[in-house]
Amino acid sequence: MNEIEISSEQFPLFFSVVKNKGIWFKNIEIEYRPNKKMLLIRFEGTKSMKLTTKYLDQIKEQLLITHEKIIKPLISNYKQNFITQISVNRYGVFSFTDFTIKLNVKCNDGIGVLDTFKTPLKVLLPFSLYITNIIANGIRNKMSYIDAFISISLDELTEIITDPIVAPRAKKQWLETSHMMYSAAKEEYQYRINIPCIDGELYWDNTVETIQLTFNNSEMRMLLDL
Repeated sequence: MNEIEISSEQFPLFFSVVKNKGIWFKNIEIEYRPNKKMLLIRFEGTKSMKLTTKYLDQIKEQLLITHEKIIKPLISNYKQNFITQISVNRYGVFSFTDFTIKLNVKCNDGIGVLDTFKTPLKVLLPFSLYITNIIANGIRNKMSYIDAFISISLDELTEIITDPIVAPRAKKQWLETSHMMYSAAKEEYQYRINIPCIDGELYWDNTVETIQLTFNNSEMRMLLDL
C-alpha cells in the first residue's frame, strides 16, 4: 500500500499526485495524527495508468467531498486520532454509503470513572448505534485510550456531527461498562479488552481479553517450583 504524508490544508493538492502519477484506486485510507496535525494517505491501486478525463473529474469531486464532509469535521469536532477507510469502484466513485472510521480516544488522567472516561463517553456515545466494537487499552494499572470501530454512511456521520444525540439507555449502559473497564484495568499492569457493540450497547459478557502479567525474580522462582 502506497503512503503520502501531508497537512490537512494540503489535502486538496493530493489530486495533483493522482493525476501526475496516473493512480487508479481500489481503496483509500486516511489517518489523522493530531500531535503532528498531519494526514497519512494510504491507497491501494495501480500507478502509471492512462486515466480518462471523466475518471479524473470524478476522483477530484470525491476527494473534495472526503475533505469537506469527513476529514475537516472529524478534526474540528473531535481533535482525536482517526483512520477512515473508503472503497473506490472502477469509475472513481467513493463508497460514502458504507465506510469505516476508527476513532482513537484518549482517556482523561483523572480520578475515578467519570473523570477518566469523560472524553471517550462524550465523543463515542453519539456514534454508539454505528460502533461494531471497542478496544479498551490500559497501561500501568489505569485506562489509557479506547479504539472505537465505526461503520457508517456520510449522511449518518453528518447527522451525528450536526446533532449529537445520546440515548439515555445507551448512556447508562456505557457508564456501567466503563466502571467494569476501570476496575479491571486497575488489576493489571497492561490491559486490553475487545468489547462488541450491538445496537448501541456494549456486551461485556462477550469480551475478549488480553492481559500482560509481570513478576519479579522471587515470584518467578515460586511459580517455577509449583
